[in-house]
Amino acid sequence: ALASVERGPLWWSEVPCTGAVPSHRQGLALCGAPGPQERAVLFGGNTSVRVAGGWQSSSTLCMVDLPADDYGSVNFSMFEPSSPSTPWPCSRWGATLTTASSSQDGAALLWGGWSREGDTDMPWMLRFREAGPCWSELSCERRPPAAAFHTGTGLPDGKRLALIGGLGNGSSRDAVWTFDSSSGQFEKLCDGGPAPAGHVAAADFEAQRLVVCFGVRRSQPFIEDNFMKTTSVLDLRMGRWDDDAWKGDTPSAAPLARRNAAAASLGHRIIVSGGYNDEEFRSLEDTWSFNMRTGRWAQIAQQGAPRMEGHKAVASGLDIFTFGGHALLGRFPRPTVSVHRLALGKADPLQAYSAAPESRSNLKSSEKDSSSQGYPSQHHE
Repeated sequence: ALASVERGPLWWSEVPCTGAVPSHRQGLALCGAPGPQERAVLFGGNTSVRVAGGWQSSSTLCMVDLPADDYGSVNFSMFEPSSPSTPWPCSRWGATLTTASSSQDGAALLWGGWSREGDTDMPWMLRFREAGPCWSELSCERRPPAAAFHTGTGLPDGKRLALIGGLGNGSSRDAVWTFDSSSGQFEKLCDGGPAPAGHVAAADFEAQRLVVCFGVRRSQPFIEDNFMKTTSVLDLRMGRWDDDAWKGDTPSAAPLARRNAAAASLGHRIIVSGGYNDEEFRSLEDTWSFNMRTGRWAQIAQQGAPRMEGHKAVASGLDIFTFGGHALLGRFPRPTVSVHRLALGKADPLQAYSAAPESRSNLKSSEKDSSSQGYPSQHHE
């Protein structure tokens, strides 16, 4: 099935939301959650239209039931502290929620982010109890320096998570740290590397590789972002960066550089969509697949994806759901959080059931000009 991802049909659509739907936000933390059906959990995010200066972070925790069919809705349940003494992390954005595949209760690590209401350099664990989600702060003597807009990725051993890059103290971080979910301890895996923030990362379990692409590099004293389109490989067996991972392979067409793209891994492929590009001065609406075995990119859709950055993605089978995001500089498509779905291997039903090609082309033109479809362009904001 994965081999057909790059040449088969696909279908981007906006997903209707029910329940306690939170307000619009970007830079939220997102991961999958255990349960009788496919679920996701999201925390925090920047709910302001500002990304510098007057931003406002959230401490809202939501459980989301994902739809069981192509036309279903996502249902939100919102959780807040039951009392002032209830353990609860401070509000933040640019943080990560990451689960280890061997965790029996699906516990997720919350790490980093930016906040004005408390410290974000202390790790928290989110555990999923029958009575509801439960937070607990971890006490770790050795831990990474505080960072935001990093990535958290589960590693092949099923116990460890990799924390990569991010921004801290005005510049980007270049080390990779691991968190062992069985011992609750951090360890530095390696120094150096691409030093990205707002990047994409995924692990190829069979090849024992950690792949990092896109993002920006920032250094002091000048606060200027250098957009990256490179792809870097960390050899997990050796604990070092491998500059020759795909040496000798014929290079493929590569996507534009970008920050804050939405991405999810399916086997040894990474699906990447959107993100902001500094050359076009806008968020993108393309979708790409990266083969971590061959090091080759394939564009699977030039248009149709939500034109946003700061949205986060989670995979469910061959479907990928994105949550949140903004079009440009805090321009949100609607008052509530945006949810979109990429169905891989499925054609748009409007296309499949159209009576004639002409009717489909006319419909596509009208959809393209409608901001209610969830794919905002700059002049619709």
